[in-house]
Amino acid sequence: MFDLIDTAGMRKRAKTIKSEVERSSNYFSRKEIRYANIVVLVFDSNLPFTNLDLSLANYIINEGRAVLLVFNKWDLVKEKTKVKREILSRINSYFFDIKDVPSIFISAINKSCKSKILEQVKIIYLKWQKKIKTSELNRWLHSEFLNIKVSQKPYISTKFRYISQTKSRPPTFSLYCNTKKKLNLSKIRSFKNRLRNKFGLEGIPIRINLKVSKNPYKKG
Repeated sequence: MFDLIDTAGMRKRAKTIKSEVERSSNYFSRKEIRYANIVVLVFDSNLPFTNLDLSLANYIINEGRAVLLVFNKWDLVKEKTKVKREILSRINSYFFDIKDVPSIFISAINKSCKSKILEQVKIIYLKWQKKIKTSELNRWLHSEFLNIKVSQKPYISTKFRYISQTKSRPPTFSLYCNTKKKLNLSKIRSFKNRLRNKFGLEGIPIRINLKVSKNPYKKG
């Protein structure tokens, strides 16, 4: 069962008397986003989506909400393969913190599009609320970062000791390491993507809380 909330579109601020209405509309739209589980953004496949559109999607992800990008009027696109490739390429280049943001291409005139959207929403929701066992996480951590040759270690100056999932919606993890000084945004991004690939969290925002400590669960 889904509760669907339709919000007003968010546009650039107007330099007219209507700007107050626009600001109010944008405020309530962002408020609904913060309380949503999954946000579905609908685009016209025949119009280039703007940086403002992508910024809104980025806002959704930063809020920890799952997002589905829907490109409508796909039946009117002539060079479908080329256009789809260009759209997905731009999405991946913009969302460098989270690869493979879920995107589907539909035609509203096709009655099956509703089922297609809801099926994707269900898949995304199950990922977004996924809970991974601590034992599975640490087996992966050891095999990925600890039990490999020194020459292959991407984070040689940082030792990852332990990881656990503290919450879901979005999946949030505590990662214990010996130091945070050498972990820049690029390395943290790489860690998140490897975690996503292993546990089927592609396209889902995840959060990592770094903690400098010894393994808090190690006896002795």
